Amino acid sequence: PPATARTLASISAGVSGADIQSLALAARRKAVLAKQDVDLADLAVAVLRSRGDIPLDANGDFRALIVQVAIQKGATQADVAKMLGVTRQAINGHLRGSERHGTGTKRRRTAGT
Repeated sequence: PPATARTLASISAGVSGADIQSLALAARRKAVLAKQDVDLADLAVAVLRSRGDIPLDANGDFRALIVQVAIQKGATQADVAKMLGVTRQAINGHLRGSERHGTGTKRRRTAGT
């Protein structure tokens, strides 16, 4: 979908097309072996790892980092929500919570926010 492509493009600045293709193929292989659909959040984490935004040995749920980096790089809340399979309100709530704790980024407004 276009929203997912825009979000992935926003976080993949500095990553070559060949590297993105390799990461996408690895995500597809992993999904096929697990008999699941490709998890785009996993692909986004792989892209962020290749950029050095996530240490290679780090484990955990990186959805919050995906949200922050994507918004920081110009993705809309709606596009990030579509990619992660959550509501735009969930993304907005996460960003508001991060701002209260001093860890957020400046939010980019979307229609309806």
